[in-house]
Amino acid sequence: MLNKFEFLLKEGHIGSLKVKNRCIMTAMGTKLPREDHYVSEELVDFYEARAKGGVGLIVTEVVAVSEKGKVNLNVPGLWDDKFIAGFQKI
Repeated sequence: MLNKFEFLLKEGHIGSLKVKNRCIMTAMGTKLPREDHYVSEELVDFYEARAKGGVGLIVTEVVAVSEKGKVNLNVPGLWDDKFIAGFQKI
């Protein structure tokens, strides 16, 4: 009998990007970034736990690429190079 989920755990490709399986975590607001829009250790831990859980691709939450584009106090910022170090941890 054919397992209807047999391809779910097989390697997949999105263009030239190779993912270890076809499980995708979609974006969700965590409210874990700091109020000054830096990546918090809690946010790093959150994504690390999902990666350890085996998901093949993680789509991060909304990121403000302009200081005027903040949707709330707890959204990570990326409108300045000062924020890059936090994203490198993720």
